[in-house]
Amino acid sequence: MHFDIKDLKLFLAISEEGSLTRGAEKTYMSAASGSVRIRNLEQSINLRLLYRSSKGITLSSAGETFKHHASLIVNQMEMLRSDMQEHVKGIKGHVRIFFQYNCYCRVSPPIVEPFPYTI
Repeated sequence: MHFDIKDLKLFLAISEEGSLTRGAEKTYMSAASGSVRIRNLEQSINLRLLYRSSKGITLSSAGETFKHHASLIVNQMEMLRSDMQEHVKGIKGHVRIFFQYNCYCRVSPPIVEPFPYTI
């Protein structure tokens, strides 16, 4: 089973908007393209996720479960992207500093004091 992140975001947008058309627009695709992607998603897992009607869409019980997990995955992907951006900017990482004992006692306290200490 393979899920595309675009499909997960589309499904979440549709479930939030209560409309396939508005959900597709929110993810910058046409309603027809969104409908095909959702249909292919449902076929790939052999489960109906959405009930379509003239009043909009409702989630099946499988759709509710899918929404929960899709939300977790999309949030984790966003956190990953954010953390990687911090590395690109040089904000995040580890620095190890080694001193000889006599140098450490005289020089290092003011230098390393602001940083967390781990062994």
